[in-house]
Amino acid sequence: MEIKDFTVLHFVNFGCSDCYMELESWENLLDSLDIENAFIIASGAERTYVDYIANEQLRFKYPVVYDETYSFYERNNLDSDKSKYTFLVNKDSSILLNSNPFSSVKAMEEFLKVIH
Repeated sequence: MEIKDFTVLHFVNFGCSDCYMELESWENLLDSLDIENAFIIASGAERTYVDYIANEQLRFKYPVVYDETYSFYERNNLDSDKSKYTFLVNKDSSILLNSNPFSSVKAMEEFLKVIH
């Protein structure tokens, strides 16, 4: 599989400053791996606040999709375990990995192994 065949989906609660500040690390990782298909699903704050943080403060260059109703969070049975807020999906929309690579060294190794 080539890098272009992967999509990264990552949920961020913008009511948590530590959570959205991780976006800088995400941008660096996605750039270094040359991953073009990445989407941040944002909830937890007003849309104007999310837009301001993502676009003005962080100047995040990947798409941020606003989820006002937490539907992504609920449909994927997410809870307070932020290590499960990331999905690596193939071109057939199959989930290959459900693990935030920034949650541990092992998670990052696993993420990179699937990508490569």
